[in-house]
Amino acid sequence: MIQDLRETTLRSGHARFVFPRYDGFCFANIPNTVCELLGVEPVGRALDPLVAGAIPGDGFDHVLLVLIDGMGFDTFLEHAARLDLLRRVSERGSVASLTAVFPSTTAASLTSFATGLTPAEHGLPEWMVYFDELDEVITTLPFKRWHSRVRDELLAAGVDPTILLDRGTIFERLAAGGVASVCFSHQSYVQSAYSRVSRRGARSVGFLGLSDLVVRLADEIERATSPTFFYAYWDSFDTFEHAYGPASRETASELGSIEHAFTRLFREALGPAARGRAKRTLLLLTADHGQTPVACERTVYLTDREEVRRALRTRRSGEVIPPTGSIRDVMLHVKPGSLSSLEEHLADWLRGKAEILRTSEAFARGLFGSTSPSERLRRRVGDLLVLPYAGESVWGLYAGQERPHKMRGHHGGLTPREMFLPFGAARLGDVLEI
Repeated sequence: MIQDLRETTLRSGHARFVFPRYDGFCFANIPNTVCELLGVEPVGRALDPLVAGAIPGDGFDHVLLVLIDGMGFDTFLEHAARLDLLRRVSERGSVASLTAVFPSTTAASLTSFATGLTPAEHGLPEWMVYFDELDEVITTLPFKRWHSRVRDELLAAGVDPTILLDRGTIFERLAAGGVASVCFSHQSYVQSAYSRVSRRGARSVGFLGLSDLVVRLADEIERATSPTFFYAYWDSFDTFEHAYGPASRETASELGSIEHAFTRLFREALGPAARGRAKRTLLLLTADHGQTPVACERTVYLTDREEVRRALRTRRSGEVIPPTGSIRDVMLHVKPGSLSSLEEHLADWLRGKAEILRTSEAFARGLFGSTSPSERLRRRVGDLLVLPYAGESVWGLYAGQERPHKMRGHHGGLTPREMFLPFGAARLGDVLEI
């Protein structure tokens, strides 16, 4: 069963943007539903009964959540008929459309998943963020200065990684309720600073690719003798979309590889005990956001204009704080007294390409969450947002970065392809045909 709830979602006045549904129809509600499914009190709002009520009933001991980074709801529908994994979840369970958080980006989304909180509460909005505590623009999940090529460079420099996230995790909450958590992510960052702060309370398992991921997962299910939450994160689909575009043949091929691994290879890897436990395991299949195609050669670089550079705040060194966020959700730190003039200039320059929105108005509309935003978030998102329409991209020039960028797909904004994602639920044994 597929519940297409896209038409019930609030949209902007011009209907080009989709607003997050933090009231039970959002990615941020999934971790709280996981807690409820495993008999643990959630930290925030869970999925609405319209969605949660379609999840297969009791009779399971474990929950396995597979998160395919970048697989939007449109992509799910486009491939559901040809791929057994997607088709079986749809036919033998349920699939509903949810909204992403805003920004529709991995940093904000994974942090919401780790905590059960909205970006307004956890305060980590994007990949490229200005941290006033450091007076630096950093790439958040790799925990490094924007120009560094060394992952966790800031950790080596003595920066406390709780600057990224200082809230409790759902894994800690599950552990306190007697439920173990096992998280699977790529070997290159399974023990990174961000992984450690966002997965406190869980045991982490690394892998090199799809082949050993399903083997590691099968081994852990074989050993699970008490209620366990398994969380497998696959990021390469998003990488393919960035490189080739969300509708490319390469991206479709990657999704086919995922389907093959999580059906045939996974089934073959299961041992005798695991095959029995698969029948009592609930599979949740979801994504953190979708992607929209972008024409990199049409990218507008804000810092090309002196009027923009003059209006931006500066670091203590006197250098301008460049635009942060991403090419689909640009965040500008503006000098006091320059906000109105910059807003007017950008609205005129980018007419037909992007919407200009003060962050104070974004807070009032509840784009980051329905609660009052944390002080961390207020400092990190700046004063003005540039939100490109479908197919457009806007950025600022960083020394040494390629121009134009080479990405053919991206996310972070509020367009339907970015904002709608699938949430599927079915018994694992039914999906694997055990």
